[in-house]
Amino acid sequence: MFLVFDIGGTKTRLAVSDDKQTLRAEPLIIPTPLEWGDAKEKIENAIAQLGDRYEGVCGGLPGILDEGKETLLWSPNLPDWVGKPIQHFFADVTGAPVSLCHDTALAGIAEARRGAGEGHRIVAYITVSTGVGGTRLVDGKPDVARYQAEPGDQIIDPQSGLTLEGLVSGSAFAEKYGPDFVTTTPSAAWQEAGRILALGLHNTIIHWSPDIMVLGGSMITKPIGISLEVVSEHLSRLMKAFPDIPVLAKSKFADRAGLVGALLSL
Repeated sequence: MFLVFDIGGTKTRLAVSDDKQTLRAEPLIIPTPLEWGDAKEKIENAIAQLGDRYEGVCGGLPGILDEGKETLLWSPNLPDWVGKPIQHFFADVTGAPVSLCHDTALAGIAEARRGAGEGHRIVAYITVSTGVGGTRLVDGKPDVARYQAEPGDQIIDPQSGLTLEGLVSGSAFAEKYGPDFVTTTPSAAWQEAGRILALGLHNTIIHWSPDIMVLGGSMITKPIGISLEVVSEHLSRLMKAFPDIPVLAKSKFADRAGLVGALLSL
């Protein structure tokens, strides 16, 4: 039996597989504990609910991993996790080899190989959720890099220093419109978020030049959120360097993309 997990800034999903191809059952979802001590207790309890004998473990984390992929060096949504022995914790709890990855890289693998990007050689995957992240994949494999790319950290407003994540992420909307921002955000603000996201995607396209750009995350895939049509319209107007923009598509796997990518990475 194999364990896969996807730790986000708001929710943590865990699931098991017998064949490294499909999930045995629906994922177990818990709120992501912000404090490391609390996280260890709750995640260990969740793992115990799923099983007790594991052959391998793979999961994603929201932030920059160290070169040995044992801990987080930077995570704006989980600062108390930074520097903690995350890989060792999962290994101790499961007794199995553990592979830690960037959460967006795993979601990108899922979409490039079996999702909305399947059949395209160069895929850019962007998630807009609690935070904003992204990865570029060629032939189904993430780019080789010293550290995982963080397109959400690109500065959009040079005067204030605000980043793409600071303007269009779920955490940014929650800070501005409250925890129920999905229902309290005015229509004009969603339209403006589409324009700002198009700016960030334009910069990313100029750097990565993908065949297709797959967009995931709750701010994109939920019924109320940033409109892909609005993003595409603004992006088409912005693009001058290239003769056209890449195909834009919504994530096929939505909030399961990270788990599917972990399965494919075991």
